[in-house]
Amino acid sequence: MKKIRSLSEVRNFNLSLMRGIMHLGLRNIIIAVIAVSLMGAAKAYAGAGVGPRSYLLLPKDINLLTAYAFVQNGDQLVDPGARIPNADIDAYIVMLQYTRTFGVNGHLIAAFAAQPYADITASVPLEGSRGTVSASDTGFGGTILGAVIGLVGLPALSGKELAEYDPDFQLGLVGKVTLPTGSYDSNKIINAGSNRLVGILELPITYIIGSSIADPNLTTFEILPAIAVFSDNTDPSGGASTTEQKPLFTCEAHVTRSLNRTTWGSIGGIYNYGGETSADGVGNNDRRESLGLGASVGFAVNSSISVKISYGGTVWRNDKGMDGTLFRFISTFAF
Repeated sequence: MKKIRSLSEVRNFNLSLMRGIMHLGLRNIIIAVIAVSLMGAAKAYAGAGVGPRSYLLLPKDINLLTAYAFVQNGDQLVDPGARIPNADIDAYIVMLQYTRTFGVNGHLIAAFAAQPYADITASVPLEGSRGTVSASDTGFGGTILGAVIGLVGLPALSGKELAEYDPDFQLGLVGKVTLPTGSYDSNKIINAGSNRLVGILELPITYIIGSSIADPNLTTFEILPAIAVFSDNTDPSGGASTTEQKPLFTCEAHVTRSLNRTTWGSIGGIYNYGGETSADGVGNNDRRESLGLGASVGFAVNSSISVKISYGGTVWRNDKGMDGTLFRFISTFAF
């Protein structure tokens, strides 16, 4: 832990902690402020990504139950990295996630599992400019499993230790996989589930300005490079025997500022590149490239419940790039 450099700083720090104890309780206020979309399972490319402050330091040995609600419009499917060119897809998605934090050799580890459920309607263009066809599906999406490993600046601390910890640079490693489960029928154009595995690796990098995680003036700068890899779909819709997709690279960034002890605001963006698809070995010449921008606000409802609201959309793309908008509501219960 970093040392506080002067008696004045010690006095100010202790007064800040006492105010926190009076309002919500030392351990709970830290959890309530930070535990919004922690270890986010979702990966939406429409402009908001996993969102700001998704991988900040939390106390060890706590549980988080997170409920997500998404409203997504554009050409993207629920399956990560999947899109239908020129389609108009409306997806209403809810997801429940459980996260558990613990320590291993002094490093913070978090394991999570999430299950989405989607209601999707779409207008899909037919080949040869022959109009459009309506399609829909309702059902479970692929189950998501993952873990976060703290590499640098993410030690396993108790709530009291975390309140006294002076954060600076944080580096983590995130791995998650979307399983080929849920609603899927190759005879349908639109599916809530998928018939392939999707693996995502992220390297969240955060620089923090503030005396502690509970600092009411906390400022964070985040960069989250990631790569998504896809297994082949051996039973795709559309007539091919097998479809493949190359890795999709993304880089997400956020600048976030705490407005007081329980509320913060953020602006950010996400860039993605790659993800070319092919059918039976024949490439579709559809490398994706796009840039999305978004904004978020987060606040603590009480000592155990916190909320984050985000909105984002594509502001630039190439001819094959992903397009759309995303509204996201997240509520986390810490216990």
